[in-house]
Amino acid sequence: QVSTLNSTLSQLSEMPDIISQLISYWSSGDAEAMDNLVNKTMIESDPEVYEALIVQRNLVWVDEIEELMAQADDALITVGAGHLVGEDGLPVLLEQKGFVVERVQ
Repeated sequence: QVSTLNSTLSQLSEMPDIISQLISYWSSGDAEAMDNLVNKTMIESDPEVYEALIVQRNLVWVDEIEELMAQADDALITVGAGHLVGEDGLPVLLEQKGFVVERVQ
């Protein structure tokens, strides 16, 4: 946890550039680049943090989203960028449950 905090603090000066890249990747629909920027970096620096912050959260959230969708005709759910991309991302998990997921621009 201390090493992750130190890493995060050292990256603060780069945050505007990272946010700008994320916006660019999202706008162009480049999910692979987003995954590389957010998740792959986290996996390389601290796989346990990735497991806790992305994988485990998404596994819990996908069930909650399924329940919400069963109760409502429409819903707005907001999550961070890292939860929307990659093989552990919410879109993949929702598709595995039979939902049709499409990117809206």
